[in-house]
Amino acid sequence: MKYAKGKPSALGREFHDYDEIVLFLDGDVQFISKKIRLKLSSGSIAVIPKENFHQFYMTEYDSYTRCVIDFRETEELRPLIREVMTEVSVIAHPSKTVRFLYERLMNLIVSDISDSEKCLALRSAISIILLEQKMFSGKSIKRLIDSSEITQKALEYIDKNYADELTLADI
Repeated sequence: MKYAKGKPSALGREFHDYDEIVLFLDGDVQFISKKIRLKLSSGSIAVIPKENFHQFYMTEYDSYTRCVIDFRETEELRPLIREVMTEVSVIAHPSKTVRFLYERLMNLIVSDISDSEKCLALRSAISIILLEQKMFSGKSIKRLIDSSEITQKALEYIDKNYADELTLADI
């Protein structure tokens, strides 16, 4: 896990042999993958399965702030990872549990606990984040690149207000 601000170490299209979950915190950033082209809002999460091209495009590096968890399959998590990490998606409004976990992890990483304890906390958090993603996978944005601007706005409105009673007129 890393907390980073400013210019990313990799520019342009990225391709990893590990899975990645990125909490976007601040900046003017557009997330681009094969099926998604979306301006990220603060607090959104990009779920990026291994071996998927993706890019975080920004014009100003100074404000680009993110918290990145990258991980590889383990024997115990293999079934869950293979079920959840199937395609690139963006969660515009992650659950309170996921936001809390990222906050706790950021605090733990800079604390005085041992590296083995940090790894234990990170493994636990990854498990919970994956379970949350499994439970709420229908609330993620998986395909936007071919959508019109009005369709994208409608999907974003639905994503932000899914807990309320929505009407066609509202959308």
